[in-house]
Amino acid sequence: MENNSPDFGPTEDIHANVMAFLWGPVINLSIILAVYSYRQYAIILHGLISFFVGLFSLIISLAILATTGMIDMSPDDPGNVLYNHYRVGLAAMLCIIAQILLGIMIRLFNICQFRSIVILRIRMVHKVSGYLMVILCKSNYYLIFWLND
Repeated sequence: MENNSPDFGPTEDIHANVMAFLWGPVINLSIILAVYSYRQYAIILHGLISFFVGLFSLIISLAILATTGMIDMSPDDPGNVLYNHYRVGLAAMLCIIAQILLGIMIRLFNICQFRSIVILRIRMVHKVSGYLMVILCKSNYYLIFWLND
């Protein structure tokens, strides 16, 4: 496939490199901490790392959106993979916001000593939707590699 993607200048490189780092090794570390959360410090580190991954992802994504504006392409356009990356990226941004809010809710509900069943249900939603979000974000990362083939 020929690379017909437009050039967005240095913002594109910053976006690509930062997202590759955040959604590669950094989020994997956060997931490992959550899975092996036998200690309280592991949960706190998971929350902090995930929060900053989400925050930096949103900032970097908003920077690229400010550069590109709203992308409008037809399905037959050669740059359609870029459009798909863009759409999946917007969905990922919404998922990131939801995950951050769910994580904060879990923490606050623990502090405020809400009923255990409420916390457990929110934690399950956070866990399952978190795994789905990571799959979505990593898929979007590989989708852009397909564009550059």
